[in-house]
Amino acid sequence: MESLGYMLINLSCGNLIWDKISSPNIIKERKEMLTSSQTSIPGIAEDFIDFLKYVKSLAFEERPDYELLENFLSGEEDEYADETNL
Repeated sequence: MESLGYMLINLSCGNLIWDKISSPNIIKERKEMLTSSQTSIPGIAEDFIDFLKYVKSLAFEERPDYELLENFLSGEEDEYADETNL
């Protein structure tokens, strides 16, 4: 699911903030920066950030709330924001 989020950002923005970087440590830092609550990345829709935050919060065996994920991508996540604390 996390990979799907990155793919959607790439399709929407045309690139990822770690494109053309070969250092695994810097790539990891950039991925963490995307979901940092203190960081806003220009050009990346907040819905994608919320999508990533949600999927990263899931335990490996936990079943995702697909309706919530769909709402993130359709821009209707506001009705769920209080329930998920995103």
